[in-house]
Amino acid sequence: YRMEDCILESSDSEEDVGVLVEKQLDMSTQGNGVAKRPKDDIQPSVHPTVHCWTATSDLYMGCEEGHFLAINVETLKASLLYYKPSPDAKEDKRRTQKPVLLAMAYHKDGLYAAGSDGIVHFYQIKGTHYQMDDCFDVSEPITSLVFSPDYNTLLVETDKGSVYVYKPSQNEEVIKLLDACNDHFLSADFLTPGNKYCVVRTSLLCYATAMVCCPSSYSVAVGTKVGHVYFIDVTKVETPRVVHRVLLSNLPVHHLQYDQSGQYLITGAAEGHIFILDARPSKLFQVLGYLGNIYNDECIDERGLLKNSVIQKRQYELDYPLSSAVRQKDDTVYGYCNHAPFICKYHLAKKKIPSNQFAPGFLHFSPNSQLLASVAKDGVLFIHDAVTLETVAREHCHSYQGQGIGSLAFSLDGQFILVNGVDDGTLVCLKWKYAIKEEIKKFADKRKELKKGIKKLRKTIQEMMYENEQVPDIERLDQQEFNLDIEEQERLQAESEQEVARVRKEIEMENLAKCYLRDIIKKECWNSMSIKGRAIKCFHAAYKVTNYPMKERSKEELEALERVLQLKKIERLFLSSISSPNKRHCLC
Repeated sequence: YRMEDCILESSDSEEDVGVLVEKQLDMSTQGNGVAKRPKDDIQPSVHPTVHCWTATSDLYMGCEEGHFLAINVETLKASLLYYKPSPDAKEDKRRTQKPVLLAMAYHKDGLYAAGSDGIVHFYQIKGTHYQMDDCFDVSEPITSLVFSPDYNTLLVETDKGSVYVYKPSQNEEVIKLLDACNDHFLSADFLTPGNKYCVVRTSLLCYATAMVCCPSSYSVAVGTKVGHVYFIDVTKVETPRVVHRVLLSNLPVHHLQYDQSGQYLITGAAEGHIFILDARPSKLFQVLGYLGNIYNDECIDERGLLKNSVIQKRQYELDYPLSSAVRQKDDTVYGYCNHAPFICKYHLAKKKIPSNQFAPGFLHFSPNSQLLASVAKDGVLFIHDAVTLETVAREHCHSYQGQGIGSLAFSLDGQFILVNGVDDGTLVCLKWKYAIKEEIKKFADKRKELKKGIKKLRKTIQEMMYENEQVPDIERLDQQEFNLDIEEQERLQAESEQEVARVRKEIEMENLAKCYLRDIIKKECWNSMSIKGRAIKCFHAAYKVTNYPMKERSKEELEALERVLQLKKIERLFLSSISSPNKRHCLC
């Protein structure tokens, strides 16, 4: 069946709707024998987007033009189905708009279809008319509808990757199994107190470039490419609102960081410009100056730059440029090398620790400063001990093809870690596992039972030692024989097993030699005998009669024996002829 043969015409029926009829176009044969379609019968064709089979082998089809078709596959006839509202139905303007159907799923009660409008519709079809009910709206185009094998559950998938579950028989609310987006995340951070987190996309607030959550209030600071810092109130996470905006410069804001108390906000802009702001809303997020903490004339100059008498500056010469650096309270600085896979520790002396990650990367301290997290473009998160820099945990969070990890955030209690990818559009939330505490609680009864067993064993050994002291010296065991050293027992057991293996091997070799000797004797003294050695014994007397065992004679021996017998026979005849010359002798 070819959809190009279906032509849309206007019907003269009282409903005055469009119907789709199949016309057998007259073909005319020209002089060259090529059939051509008359120009008057050429009409715009429809473009199918989805189809679905019914239980009667009919075919329902949706088109890009918004048409809903029913096709009889036996007669190859196509009919346009049109909406006919029920008498008690209210007028809905949406019914006049034809959505582009992208997914269909047939059910015994009717047809479920959805498309570009994001609404799952239920169709009850009678002839060329249908009635339509809306099941639910997901507000994004739907690309797939699939029923479970028992036809009790409908699985709905959208073009953004979200997945929903709906049970038509129970008329329950739709359940969202997976919520996905097709945009990249800029950054992620935890809202404190609690473990709720806030996410900002790259398309928000005039191309956001950085984000950080305030540790003292439900607010978020967002930097932009044009040098603005937006302060957003997220007391109601569902409806965030911008409460203030500060213009720092015309350069992009690359970094934002609150102090632990949440009173000051440090911003880092392009070309090395660093600003410090008062993060309190009562001060209207006032700019204090370059790296300043007090806004007065004694600390800053006329340009807002902090004076050298206020800020203590130190300059260090490094072997490698650093892409990230963090500082502990004891003036210990950790830096991630930009062009080499090393994490450097700077204190009184520099310590360089090799890293298995791809540079460049960045470092992040846990809230208690006991753990040091390092991430890079390989997408692997490493957790190090802040003192020894030994790796205590490792997790592959994102892909190297997606440029690895873009940002990382610890929760205030340190129990959760939020890891954001650069270009993969995914967000990973990690939680520490306290396996030791769970195992102690789970096996508490077992531990008590083992302790009781150990006490009982100790008492038994003490009784044995006391009994050993009462026996004579020749029967008394040494003190070391009561030692329950497991390692010593394992060593003695290993030595005994080696000795047993050695003796077993010697016995096997000795038995093998004896078996070989036995086979030789049997072959020579029994198998090679044509007449086996036998004997007859008396029951009541010590007499025995034996035969003469004989080996089987070879062909050469038999020929030699025959020759000797002939010679002896000739010799006997010759002697007899001498003694009796008148007798005739015949040699046979």
